[in-house]
Amino acid sequence: MSEENHLHEEINTHRVKISQIKQLESMGFNLKEFKIMYNKINEIANEHNIDYGIPVEKFLNDLDSYDDYLTLKDKVESLKQEFSRLNIQISDQRKNIYAQQNIGSTLQNL
Repeated sequence: MSEENHLHEEINTHRVKISQIKQLESMGFNLKEFKIMYNKINEIANEHNIDYGIPVEKFLNDLDSYDDYLTLKDKVESLKQEFSRLNIQISDQRKNIYAQQNIGSTLQNL
């Protein structure tokens, strides 16, 4: 292969890479975002003792269940609100019971 052909192949390879980079940038991803994401993935992996090289692959696989995560997150928030509402009801019922006990003893004294 001649030097000229080799250089043309390299130019074509760089054109494809530049096109891919422009496509990613049009989606809102640039090098800064990828570095942030990569560093965060590795930070989490280190905290969970995941071997080097596996974190990005695991992250991409986990993206498949991201919808499930969001659904569960909504469900957890809903359950927290329900829990809070039930605690308020319990408190109100305790007040009612306490008030009824005082009324009962007062009526007996009459």
